Amino acid sequence: MEQKKAIRDYKVLTEKISSDNVAEMAELIAMRETRAFIGFMGYHAEKAHKQLRRDIFGKNEPGYTISENYELVQNVALFLCSHYGEYLDDVLYISKRGKQITIKMECYLIITRMLAGDYRALYKYQSLEVTSEKTEPEYE
Repeated sequence: MEQKKAIRDYKVLTEKISSDNVAEMAELIAMRETRAFIGFMGYHAEKAHKQLRRDIFGKNEPGYTISENYELVQNVALFLCSHYGEYLDDVLYISKRGKQITIKMECYLIITRMLAGDYRALYKYQSLEVTSEKTEPEYE
């Protein structure tokens, strides 16, 4: 797949949430948040960002298979579907500390929870293919 220079229209993030623009909003939010996490999570977030970028730009090509990282976009889109007619900067609720959480911030938190869960699972468990058998010493 050849690298293309894509021009993204970020003006869609200032519009009302509707069925026409919810997919594009979710893609832009997921791309931004995975890119922001590269500094914190390193290789895991960088891999997720690259796969997500490849999925977003190549999803319309025939025969292309979407990776599991596109689930980030799908979860954000599902959350945005429950807020049709509102703006991303509308206040959703007030946190325990008194901070106003907007719809956009809640989308970022959804992605953060998903990436952190995958990150923990990655370092907590080891693949059986990677582990090697320890040879036991021979006694005579």
